[in-house]
Amino acid sequence: RQHRAAFGPTLAQSRGVSRLRAIQSVDGAAVNVLVSGPGGTVTAAGGLGFGQAGGYIDLTPGSYSLTVVDAASGSQLARTDLLLETGREASAVVVGKPGGLSLWLVDDENREVSWGDARLRLLHAAPDGPKLTVRQLFGQDIFIRQSYLSIGDYTELYPQEWDLGIHDEDNGERMLSLESIALDARHSYTWLAAQNAQGELRYFLFTDAAPVSSLRLLNAGSGPLDLKIDGQSVFSGLAPATLNADKAFGLGQRQATLFVGGVAVAQSSLVVTANQDITLAYANGGLRVYTETNQVAEPNFVLARAINLTGGPLAVRVQGETIAEGLAAYAASAYAALRHRPSGVTVEVLRGGTVIAALADVKLGDGTASTLYLLESGGQATALVGLDTAVDVDISDYLRLDGGAVQSGKWQVELTNALAGEEYALRVIGLRPQPALGQTALSQTANDATVEWQYTGTEPTSSIEIRLREVTDPPQGRSLRQSTRAVEVLDSQGFPKSITVTDTTELLPEYGEVIGAAFLYGSGDPSWIDGTPQRHTFALDAIPSGMYEVTIIADDRLQPPVSQILPTRLLVDHPWPDVWSANVVTITGDYQTLILGWDEFPGPDVTDYVLFINTPAVGESFVITEPAHSRAVTITTLSPNAIRFVNVAAYDSRRERYSYSVWSSGTPAGAFFEMAAVNPPAALTPGQPVSFDLRLTSQLNPYPTAVTLAAASDNPAQVQLRFAPDVLQPTPGGALAKVTVTPNGVLAGGPISFTVRAYGGGEERQVTIHAQVQAADFDLALSVPSVDVGLAGGEVMLHSTGVYGHNRLIQLDALNLPAGLEATVTPPQISPGQSATLRLRQTAQAQRGSYTVTLLGDDGPNDERHSLTVTVRQPDFTVQPESSHLLIDDSRSSARFRLEVGLADGWQHPVRLWVQAGEAPPASNVSLSREAVGGSALAATLDGAGFAYLTVTPGAGTPLGVHLLTVYAESAGVGKQVELIVDVQAAPSAPPVRRVFLPLMQKSEPPAPLTGPDLIITSLQATPESIWLVIRNQGQTAVTNEFWVDVYIDPQTPPSAPNQLWSALSAQGLVWGVHASALPLLPGQELRLSYGDAFYAAAYSEFSGGLAVGTSVYAQVDSWDKRTDYGAVLEEHERWGGLYNNVAQSVVQSPAQATEQPSIPQNEFREEGLPERLKPDASSLWLPAVRR
Repeated sequence: RQHRAAFGPTLAQSRGVSRLRAIQSVDGAAVNVLVSGPGGTVTAAGGLGFGQAGGYIDLTPGSYSLTVVDAASGSQLARTDLLLETGREASAVVVGKPGGLSLWLVDDENREVSWGDARLRLLHAAPDGPKLTVRQLFGQDIFIRQSYLSIGDYTELYPQEWDLGIHDEDNGERMLSLESIALDARHSYTWLAAQNAQGELRYFLFTDAAPVSSLRLLNAGSGPLDLKIDGQSVFSGLAPATLNADKAFGLGQRQATLFVGGVAVAQSSLVVTANQDITLAYANGGLRVYTETNQVAEPNFVLARAINLTGGPLAVRVQGETIAEGLAAYAASAYAALRHRPSGVTVEVLRGGTVIAALADVKLGDGTASTLYLLESGGQATALVGLDTAVDVDISDYLRLDGGAVQSGKWQVELTNALAGEEYALRVIGLRPQPALGQTALSQTANDATVEWQYTGTEPTSSIEIRLREVTDPPQGRSLRQSTRAVEVLDSQGFPKSITVTDTTELLPEYGEVIGAAFLYGSGDPSWIDGTPQRHTFALDAIPSGMYEVTIIADDRLQPPVSQILPTRLLVDHPWPDVWSANVVTITGDYQTLILGWDEFPGPDVTDYVLFINTPAVGESFVITEPAHSRAVTITTLSPNAIRFVNVAAYDSRRERYSYSVWSSGTPAGAFFEMAAVNPPAALTPGQPVSFDLRLTSQLNPYPTAVTLAAASDNPAQVQLRFAPDVLQPTPGGALAKVTVTPNGVLAGGPISFTVRAYGGGEERQVTIHAQVQAADFDLALSVPSVDVGLAGGEVMLHSTGVYGHNRLIQLDALNLPAGLEATVTPPQISPGQSATLRLRQTAQAQRGSYTVTLLGDDGPNDERHSLTVTVRQPDFTVQPESSHLLIDDSRSSARFRLEVGLADGWQHPVRLWVQAGEAPPASNVSLSREAVGGSALAATLDGAGFAYLTVTPGAGTPLGVHLLTVYAESAGVGKQVELIVDVQAAPSAPPVRRVFLPLMQKSEPPAPLTGPDLIITSLQATPESIWLVIRNQGQTAVTNEFWVDVYIDPQTPPSAPNQLWSALSAQGLVWGVHASALPLLPGQELRLSYGDAFYAAAYSEFSGGLAVGTSVYAQVDSWDKRTDYGAVLEEHERWGGLYNNVAQSVVQSPAQATEQPSIPQNEFREEGLPERLKPDASSLWLPAVRR
């Protein structure tokens, strides 16, 4: 099927010009291609990069020079001369390598392609590339053994998407790549093979010819006509009553203007489309436009219509059959179908039933469409015939010479009754003997199949094609299919009823698509056609799994092909894994874009790739299906900055099965922008707004979305932000928005921060502004950070200072006072710049110790607090005997009591000690001295803390038994006394006397509590793999002695006293030694101990981990010192017999339940200075302490 443009001239021929374009095949710097000739120098193409082509430019026929220059520097890279004849269309291809370029001139064939076809050629422009053969996938060769700078002729292909294999002819037809190209109907293409800078082959598709339209002009006026389209002359001097030859025209909007004698007489706007041809008719001073729709008649028929260019209605008959009746002036009739008459037809034109014009022997070709143009010239009616659509007609059977009538020599063929504009091809066919194909067989292995045959024919270049057609047999054991249906019939009484009918049909094999396994050409060897057994082995790796019927087709291209279906079927079964290694690659592209790439599935069974894409963050999921040749896909308009999880599944639609890849992930990019504050405020005044600018910049131009400005949700409530505008788009130069900050009128002074958010394009930015609030405020200062409060009390001075105009009264108060301590502020209110006095006084309930008291200043809007350390001091002295009960005999031995005098809280008075002579045991000698030996006085005075010694020596008359002796003490009017017991027994020579000593019970005032350190455990935590604890000194003096800490894991009995090692109570335990590096441990100070830290004693520990949740754990602080019965630290409760508080208990928790996980510094344990202790694996024998 052809329309007028297909058998008319090309665009260059129609315009009387030459056409040229430039193509860049070298991967290097961009180039400009310049054309110099009769009209000067023009640029054929500018800035051409690798694989790019410029458009065609029209040139006046003549001699030209072509120059290639570097687009950046303008330096010349290549030059050549060429001659452009009228109607020549060519491509100037830049070829070679960077540093050595040249121009390759290739003629283009740009005549429109037939309906239902596309046309493709190959240009090999890769200097280092091999000889290339382009082959249809499972099909025949298209271009064979193309070498560098060779041209594969235009080949007609069906318009569709083609998968073409590129094969290396220099290396055994190795397949280099599989390329996909899409060809549109009625288009011509050039396919360029080039190489990039890395030497890799790349392929580029360029359009040579697209559908055009054909234009003709009919002059039904009285003078010669000129026609211009878009200002260019198309027809000149067209005589009246003349229909000119067709000219091709490009598609689009066109402006047509008619001239008579150089004066424009009519014009019209034309819309030129691909499916229409146009006739312009000038009649009665007007320009008429008619279109043809390129219809085609059935064989043995023609299509005809009429156009009336006269002043009144007409009728038209063709061979006596009316095709138009009452056809109005300047109207066109519809096409009418008429039987084809090879000898010609008679055309009659009638007006009012009277024939006014007739044409005899008008030739209308078989299958063509024509228009009869009716016009009046010189007062006479006439008709002109224009061919609209032509067809290809095979007339080879019109002349046949059989058998012996065929002789060698010359034959003359005469063509008669030809129509104007028709083209004819003469084909001479010599019939040869029918070829034969036999002895076919099929065998196969796991990887390939072999087909055998014998062929007898006459053409050594005959081809053998092996085709595979998938076939599915009915299920085994079943050859029939039965189905039931309901049928309405009439019963014997004429009433309708429904009966069930069973239909039985034969189950036949189902056939699928046909694929090619091999296409072989004879090389001229006689054995190819003389019946010699032949064989061909082909690999199965490119054939999908299935059962195939194998057909061999032999074709000598002279006789109809012969074929045979092999009795043995081909069974192909490739492995199909449930999971395959797709090696999915996710690349973040531009805004909202994600690029996915994957490897080829290892096998030919894939018909599609199915991409499962999930986005849990936004609840989004979708599926994309890509053809089997795809290896990448670009997905756009995705939610930015949300992670996507991707699974690329290979899908076999023949068997409806999937093979899934490992999940991969990727995140589409957001639209990047930056935000900065311009001159933000450094100070804020309550109640006074202040403004500054925000600048939003982005290199994306334009920025794809709007960006919204807002205040952060955690900004101070006393600061309000307003934005103008609050929505804008960042620009490369920076888009500005004004921010107005309004502080609340009662905003307190001091530093303040607030944050501005900007979010859009999947991105968010924040800017935090730090400012100083200049609000009326005050400062409060203490004269000292700490104060001692003795029995006479204590004082602290407070002074206030105002800032930013502060003039309000400041209320003063003392908070958090301990029991027994009273505070008075004088005066209770002060103004800025004034001072006040805080006086502290003890009451009877006061307890000595250090406390933290809070001093508060409050003016209403503002308050200020200061911490004051208050130490309550109660001076006193103590007298403590080392032992209050001594045993002596009557052999003049002495009992010596050591008395320790202690001073507390700064007691500075001498202490006098004495005994009453009348209270001594009878006949005994008693002395009190500051020296351990000597002395005879009954009194001693100590100026400070120290020791005094009381010696009692019984005399001959001292009775045996218990004697009570009182030591009196006095200092600064304060008196104390100590009761001592002397037990006088008989000398050892006397028989032993067994006595039972009962405690001495008496009522007296309790001694004043003794001060000292007090160690406790405030936190004990354990997990299956670690243990840590916190100890605190809650006493009134510092800890200065090194001490041990034991942890007991699931002990048989809990620890309850010092000198109970973990190894005596449990199977596992941990030990820490707190050495001098952590001392002194001041009152209120804490120390953290962790498994493996600097205090951890691994040599004394046994801990394997893996503890069960819920296991009991105990810890004891100051757990061991074999020299004492109270450990290494004598604590307050141990001095005056209080409750033992050194033990804590806990249970093992899971790591998730633990309130903290301590870090573990890696330091070495130091044992120096710690009390000596046994290791867990040592054997020990403990003996009781015996004292006299």
